[in-house]
Amino acid sequence: MLPLQGRKRRFGDRKDGFRVRNIEPMNRIEPFVMPEKSDAWVLFEDTMDITHVQEFVREHRRSDMPDLTLYHVLFASFVRAISQVPQINRFSIGHNIYARNELKFAMVVKKGLGFDADRTIIMPRFHLDATLPEVKEAIEKEVNAVDMEAKSVKEGKKSGFDSYTHPPLCLFPSAQTGLLWPASESTDRFESLPFQRLYHQYGQLRHGLRLSSRI
Repeated sequence: MLPLQGRKRRFGDRKDGFRVRNIEPMNRIEPFVMPEKSDAWVLFEDTMDITHVQEFVREHRRSDMPDLTLYHVLFASFVRAISQVPQINRFSIGHNIYARNELKFAMVVKKGLGFDADRTIIMPRFHLDATLPEVKEAIEKEVNAVDMEAKSVKEGKKSGFDSYTHPPLCLFPSAQTGLLWPASESTDRFESLPFQRLYHQYGQLRHGLRLSSRI
């Protein structure tokens, strides 16, 4: 089950989400008061006991999921949290608030074990009712694709994120890149190509898991 599955698009909706119209006046004003995503960040440090989680991981490693890691359990908990509180899965653009029509996380992964190995971005997608094995499978599918992509790069081929951003973007001088980036943000606001996909890719990297919300 995908977020907002079956909902009919209306005027003002986007391809990547539906405009939230039934919100409180205070929430409606917040995108104007806090125009930057960083304005809504609240950072704190805490310590959690993961003894039982580690026992859970070891138990399933010995039985049905030998490659299970704490990383998979963590992302499964993210999926469960968003399924119970879908308001977390929202974003703001153009001073409007939208509910995402899909659930995905952006992660930076390395293409090898070496210290200087190249990095890239993966964005696995999940269903709201995804179980732990399904979350694990979705992540491994994206990671395995990176492994195959790393082999193709050695052969002189590029695909996915790297083929769209490198080398064209990386060859721009810093001054020109500084002018290009605001243009990409504007085109994303109006869902215009060619910069929309580029901004989405780098924007997800910039804002991490994008679990922070203004709501």
